[in-house]
Amino acid sequence: MPDLLGSLTNAGQINTSRGELASSRGRRSFVLFNVFLTHVIILVQFSSVRQALTTQFAGRHHEPLQVSPLYLSPLPPKKLGMDLMMIGTLCLLLLLTALTTPAYTARILGVAPFPATSHNILLTSLFKELANRGHHLTVITPLPLKGNKPPNYVEIQTGVTMQDSFGEIMKF
Repeated sequence: MPDLLGSLTNAGQINTSRGELASSRGRRSFVLFNVFLTHVIILVQFSSVRQALTTQFAGRHHEPLQVSPLYLSPLPPKKLGMDLMMIGTLCLLLLLTALTTPAYTARILGVAPFPATSHNILLTSLFKELANRGHHLTVITPLPLKGNKPPNYVEIQTGVTMQDSFGEIMKF
């Protein structure tokens, strides 16, 4: 644990100079809280149970059968303390709050280098969808986009055709 805390402090991820996490205990709880939020914690109770089963067949009582399976069951709520349940609820709310942060658009440079329609079908549909979702695209391609172009879609045509590519290959 000290190595992890030291590397985080040295990397500048935990800033103690401003007094945010001055004590080592505070740093430790900060790291553990982040580890808790980034990993899924599943509480599973492993127990071996001996259960006596009684059966009645045609009105006669048979000897109880002894069964001892190993099974998995979640911890019952009564074994969890109220404090632990409140911490879990708080962490879940914090996680949901972090997941609902606003998304921002990006400027994307797309390159479709091969002048074949069969190779550009996937890239063209991907570029269209990114532009429809609000991203600003600049695409370098030998094949122009057919149809309506979104306003945030800029196309730079290279002018290379399939015949030009195969002509150069045949020269070798």
